[in-house]
Amino acid sequence: MKMLVLAALLLTSARAAAPNSPPLTGTVWTMTQIAPQGKALTPGARLRRPTFRVMPGGLLTGWTGCQGFSGWATVKGRTMRVTPLKLSGTSDCPDHALSLEADFLNLLQSARRFEIRGQTLTLYSEGKRFMNFQGSTGGKSVTDNPPPSASLQGDWQLTTLLHRGQPVKLSEKAAFTIGDTAAGLELRGNAGCNQLFGKVVVQGRTLSVSALGMTMMLCQDMAAETAVVDILGIPVAVTWNGDTVTWRNSRGELTLTRAGRPEAALRKVGEKDVQGRTFTLKTVAGQPLGRTVKPVTVQFGAGRVSGSDGCNSFSGSAEWRGGRVTVGALALTRMACPGMDRVPSLPEFLGSSPSAQLDGDTLRLSAEGATWTFTAQP
Repeated sequence: MKMLVLAALLLTSARAAAPNSPPLTGTVWTMTQIAPQGKALTPGARLRRPTFRVMPGGLLTGWTGCQGFSGWATVKGRTMRVTPLKLSGTSDCPDHALSLEADFLNLLQSARRFEIRGQTLTLYSEGKRFMNFQGSTGGKSVTDNPPPSASLQGDWQLTTLLHRGQPVKLSEKAAFTIGDTAAGLELRGNAGCNQLFGKVVVQGRTLSVSALGMTMMLCQDMAAETAVVDILGIPVAVTWNGDTVTWRNSRGELTLTRAGRPEAALRKVGEKDVQGRTFTLKTVAGQPLGRTVKPVTVQFGAGRVSGSDGCNSFSGSAEWRGGRVTVGALALTRMACPGMDRVPSLPEFLGSSPSAQLDGDTLRLSAEGATWTFTAQP
């Protein structure tokens, strides 16, 4: 029998953290120790430390120290389950780091429970295997505010490049990865030919790439990488909206768009644009939704929101302001459906006050680096 319960949407991970400790969700966790065989080991100074972050709704992203990865995490109380992870495929791992990367991925995907004490997170796998992490939190991403260092991590496409007043043709391979290392943030990738690498430095609203280097191959067309190196050579105050980072200075303009995100900024919408329409969820962070008992949907009315998470129905209040929707306490039915532990939670995601963009029948809701894409029903 369906029962309606009224409860504020709280992240389950917050209940597993001690007072004054960061929550599991939304925090960037940097590995400090690893025990692949039950004995804690501290990675050497030469090794870049792996990191991960669980987004609202369960999206998990991170950096192995060599390449980016993504997947899904289901958190209930003090338990945590991680789906098989998808690697970015742009690994630049020296031989001495391969073992750490393999052990980190193995223990993360086999995690069963966690504990947070102070700023330290411990993930436990089967047997006596575990990993320790140090937590750090970033602020919210706001247009023209500095990007939190944690939010910069991940895979980026080079989508706009103007050099000395002229547009530069881009290769489909023009992409970069930003990851956390023991020495700070590091950028690696290419603009179509040589590999570029350097340290990413964030100071207030200014973002720069220092110690910028590159391989020395001769290619037929090197205009794009020449422009990138020239533009990144000047520290500038960047424009940031969560999905894009734009450098603009006297030498030109360069825009990085988070991989899997739309290139163009879509028009922000309000209640009147979506009122009375039902939208069905298609992808989360560019990944297709898993199988559900019924479609995952959301519908907005006058000051209201309702829908289905793929199993249970929900409804509650909704307020639109500045292209962002904030929902109040939601009433949620409590049916048990198979496989829901592998499906990201729409009610939980709505609780993170996502921004909204509308392109015809396509609605995109974005928060904390995750974009959920919906299609309007006829």
